[in-house]
Amino acid sequence: MRKFLYLVKGHRRDRSVKIIWVGGINCGDIMRVFNLLRTRIEEMEDNGDVEGLIHALNDDSENVRREAVLALERIGDVRATEPLMQKLQDPDKTIQEEAITALGRIQDKRAVPLLIQTLNNKFIGIRWRAAESLGKIGDPRATEPLMQKLQDPDKTIQEEAITALGRIQDKKAVPLLIQTLNNPNSSIRSRAIESLGKIGDPQATEPVIMTLHDKEKIIQEVAITALGRIAVDPLVQDLKSEDQKLRENAILSLNRLREFKVSEPEIKVKVEDVDSDDKLMDRIVDEAVLNEKSNFKLKSMELESAGFYVYLENFVKSSKYNYLDGFINRSRYDYEFVDIKKLRNLLEDKGINFTEEEVTWLIQAEIENQEYLEFESRIMARNPENLNQYIETLIKTYPEPRDHMGDLEKLLKQENIKHQNLEQEIEKIQKQLEITEFENKLLAKEAMVRDKKILQPY
Repeated sequence: MRKFLYLVKGHRRDRSVKIIWVGGINCGDIMRVFNLLRTRIEEMEDNGDVEGLIHALNDDSENVRREAVLALERIGDVRATEPLMQKLQDPDKTIQEEAITALGRIQDKRAVPLLIQTLNNKFIGIRWRAAESLGKIGDPRATEPLMQKLQDPDKTIQEEAITALGRIQDKKAVPLLIQTLNNPNSSIRSRAIESLGKIGDPQATEPVIMTLHDKEKIIQEVAITALGRIAVDPLVQDLKSEDQKLRENAILSLNRLREFKVSEPEIKVKVEDVDSDDKLMDRIVDEAVLNEKSNFKLKSMELESAGFYVYLENFVKSSKYNYLDGFINRSRYDYEFVDIKKLRNLLEDKGINFTEEEVTWLIQAEIENQEYLEFESRIMARNPENLNQYIETLIKTYPEPRDHMGDLEKLLKQENIKHQNLEQEIEKIQKQLEITEFENKLLAKEAMVRDKKILQPY
């Protein structure tokens, strides 16, 4: 099989394929052989056969090696770390790139020294992926090397290095990131603000406040979010302090931030007029969260009314990263950030600006929406007419019916079917179904014995 796979060589520049005829074997034969091998790789991935996939990393075919790397990336097993590190010497550059991405997905710190070396690779794509993976792993050993990449001649490398520093959250990077706030490139400024927000060092408060006067609206929005993390959260904690002076300073600081539209709640009371610091803190938090959700909701409604929601819907449906298989339950860093960035840029091009975090919320909301639509379709396919039938269909369709209780409640409300305590109703019907099933088994066994006796010759 390996000899057959030698016959196809891809040329990346013109995307053409060179076909060499040997011994009567044509392109169709070659692709059938490769499809068989790819199916085998998919089977190994489904079975969690890490050792088999590691073995496939050394196949003569670059296509097979690439598929094996992608499968190991999706599995995320640390046993693949060293074999994937060896693939950074693969003669095929795209395999090197995919191996670097896989190492970031696995997040094994053994890969950090090699990835740091790779930051100096001559190829932009490899440097970019190395910076991204180091950010995902989050090891502070990468802080200094990533800081040096802010001088990289390529802008995309600078951007990814800044994002990676934010994920690592090493305060050593704060002074350099503050300097970067003066960069003429708005994308770099925006990334620096986001990273300072994630690091959360108070020394960045004043510099980030100054960016609220930036001519770019998106910079102002990112700065507001960052200041919420850097300044508002710690000040809210100070409101719980037993030190009255500390509480008073927190109120003054929050009022000052409110003037910059960083903290929306109106703080009009003095400390001595507050019955409970907890109540004041709750009010500030509740109003801030409400304001943030309100802005996000307005932008989401604008996205839908403008007809651009279809981009998000198709992004989730067609994504090769299987968002529907667990985006909510895993770290978003487990997924490919390049396409999320492209989605965000596309929406920005259409005139609707979302932060990186808000795009993630959009994806999560659409996943929940599509999962509910699938749930609704499966339940309604049985044409249930009353509460008991809805619950019976749920139990027969899903092994863990309680995991879908929220979806069922939504569906029942939608169909105007009333219920009291849904959890108790599910438990009651599930128990009854188990009794009925057991009874039927006993009766079936009795019938078999009776039939056997009738058929026996006298």
